[in-house]
Amino acid sequence: MRWRVLARVGVIGVYLTLGWMIGLACIAVAVFRLARFVFRLVAALRPTVRCPDGHASPVYARWRCHGHVYDGWGFRCPVCGEWAGHIDCATCGLAISSPLVRE
Repeated sequence: MRWRVLARVGVIGVYLTLGWMIGLACIAVAVFRLARFVFRLVAALRPTVRCPDGHASPVYARWRCHGHVYDGWGFRCPVCGEWAGHIDCATCGLAISSPLVRE
């Protein structure tokens, strides 16, 4: 009888240990993703971004989206609300991908 109780306690201990380990792993992944998002948001909100050729291109400027022309942040249109996956470099015209959608 004692062995059955000890076995049940052991099984419960194993389940609790595995549950804590899985929970800590989930929390670690969530913290990592949040930190990555914050770093990408800071990069996207800088006044300039670098194109692949190394030119500094302004993020806050005059942009065109589906026929609308607006002054503001280049990665989201305030008129239609669409997110831009990239903007064009002001110097060479190469595409600069948004730090928010970059993988």
